[in-house]
Amino acid sequence: MTDLNGRPFPGLPDDRTDLDAVRALLGSPEPSLETVVDGRARLLAALARDTGDTVGDTGPLADAGPYAGVGAGDAAPAEIREEPVPLRAVHDHAPRTAGRMRRRLATAGAGLAAAATILVAAVVAAPGGPVTSTGPGAPATTAQDPPSASSTTSAGAGKARAVLLAAADAVAGQPAGQGAYWRTTTVTWWQTPTGDGAYVLELGLSEEMWLARRPGDKSWRIKRPLGAKPATASDEAAWRKAGSPSSWNMGPSGAPAADVVEAKPGEPVVSELRGTWRGSGGDLAKQSLSWDDLAAIPGDVDGLRAYLTRLVTETGAKGSADDPEKLRDLLGEAAVRIAADLPVTPRVRASAFRLLATMPGVRAEGQATDRLGREGQAIVYRSDGRVKARIVVDPRTGRTLARQTTTLDTARDGGEIPLHAETAYERIGWTDQRPPGRR
Repeated sequence: MTDLNGRPFPGLPDDRTDLDAVRALLGSPEPSLETVVDGRARLLAALARDTGDTVGDTGPLADAGPYAGVGAGDAAPAEIREEPVPLRAVHDHAPRTAGRMRRRLATAGAGLAAAATILVAAVVAAPGGPVTSTGPGAPATTAQDPPSASSTTSAGAGKARAVLLAAADAVAGQPAGQGAYWRTTTVTWWQTPTGDGAYVLELGLSEEMWLARRPGDKSWRIKRPLGAKPATASDEAAWRKAGSPSSWNMGPSGAPAADVVEAKPGEPVVSELRGTWRGSGGDLAKQSLSWDDLAAIPGDVDGLRAYLTRLVTETGAKGSADDPEKLRDLLGEAAVRIAADLPVTPRVRASAFRLLATMPGVRAEGQATDRLGREGQAIVYRSDGRVKARIVVDPRTGRTLARQTTTLDTARDGGEIPLHAETAYERIGWTDQRPPGRR
């Protein structure tokens, strides 16, 4: 280091070895999550220029697709023509350019690919500290200077946006896929008081939907009750005190046994979908949508927002058009439904994630595990004092793993009791197989 005349400053070495050591010891400021997301976009653009191709989510920068990974080590088949398989194989093959892109990336973009790995790791860093290339770091503030509520809220919102935008990027470049049926498998657990309100039960239900794409083909639903049990240790104690029943009448105390649940799991029940489900590809905001309706959903964020606003005000709760909070909640639920399991194009699904990223009140809650044991990032999109709703998202694949809610209910003694529910999206995608028992 020299002065303006080019002479070394007294006491400083001529080389930079010591200074570099100090700099390495002290570290450097970490980027914000918004910077990470912007950097990822610039990185992909740079890779596209270097390789001469449009860079989708193939090669070393991303996984095989938004529905391409449930169990480690499973490989996506060339196309869906055999027995329905878990989420990782519901789409057809990866883009044909994947091998060519990997070879080019290995020679023209190896350094950029390494940087991309760091960026993606930073996007999903847990909210316990500043973003680093290796995950959460030390807290950004000291015990003498605790973060304010506003700064904590702002940080949670910023991390939520980063996760949602990363998920949108991951899903946007995926192939649309095709098949005879749009198949979804969900597992739902929910808590509810017994009919007499003595304690709370947790019930489970597995459900498959096979929605026929071709006119004239039938659509099917397969349901299987997964049984019921006391929800918590205190509920179990109350259950034992009541004689450890194995079935419950969920109607009011003394009412006829019209709504009975069993402790043991039931048998699968296959039923044909009739009525408004004929020719339908799903429902949104309590309205059945035809395949043509689904194909007409706008693929840009502004268009999707306008479409959903019109849809929820027409079919949603009364007064939603004049109640900003109610409208926000309905928009959030509709966007989550599109992001999770509706048979829409990857572009529309990506726009649903981007729409969620713009909504007020959205915040990140860090890493979470769904009831099937899969890890993702928890994003709260509704929290109004009585209802809290969040999704668990894998930002590297763009998959919505689960939707989780907590609702405050009134207990028998007049107090408030939280009731939890979760729907895990186990399988989703196109298949040419026919429903079980209908082949």
